[in-house]
Amino acid sequence: MELSEYNFSALVQISDGSPGYGLNLLNQGGIEFFQTVVELILSLPDLDWGGINKLVDRVGRKDGAEIFAAISDIILWTLSSAICRAVSGNKNNSSKYELLPNESPLIKSIHAYRHSLDQWAEVWEKVRIILTSSESLNMERKQTLFNAFTLLSRMARI
Repeated sequence: MELSEYNFSALVQISDGSPGYGLNLLNQGGIEFFQTVVELILSLPDLDWGGINKLVDRVGRKDGAEIFAAISDIILWTLSSAICRAVSGNKNNSSKYELLPNESPLIKSIHAYRHSLDQWAEVWEKVRIILTSSESLNMERKQTLFNAFTLLSRMARI
């Protein structure tokens, strides 16, 4: 499988440079998931239920646990990258924090909601807890994703 430079860059960033994890993400559809997650976050405060349902359908399959883990990592990575970029205060596209081309609109989106960054960090923590504790609490993966995106939508509406 041949990867474009963009997709390769995305995999390297999301996997924190781990080749094994990057390959696992690639095999699980990580590029598609990343693009979908960014689109969903950019649609906030509106929820794109069609896009969310595409993700939810994937986690309901036989290999859903691995896919859920990949989607969870991508959601958290996208949010943390956007928050870090917003903290830097550097909004131009040549910034060293510009990890992926799609991130620039995401940063503008975070700034547009006029919340302090500590509120966004708190939301990131709540989403992390929802996503990472679902297995230990025996929560359904589908409902967990719905809960995470609903929380993000509520934050964007405030």
